[in-house]
Amino acid sequence: MRATGTTTVYDLIRNSGLPVRARYSSRFGGVYVESLNGIPESNTFWEYKINGQYGTTTVDKAIVKPGDEVTWVLKTSRGVCGEPVAG
Repeated sequence: MRATGTTTVYDLIRNSGLPVRARYSSRFGGVYVESLNGIPESNTFWEYKINGQYGTTTVDKAIVKPGDEVTWVLKTSRGVCGEPVAG
């Protein structure tokens, strides 16, 4: 999927072919990714980066522009615990 001016990170990951499980979270006020590429969170959480910068909003509100690179990182409260996943 190519990014347009209204494409979100959630749009990209849903159309990437990677298995993803997500839900609306009232705590975060948007869509929260629970599992990505068959890897569920377990004392961890998924975070996305756009052009190397961590996102500041939920995946359904983060707009991606043409040419942006989105990656996913599995993190713990102590830092990164896995290799980034391109999405």
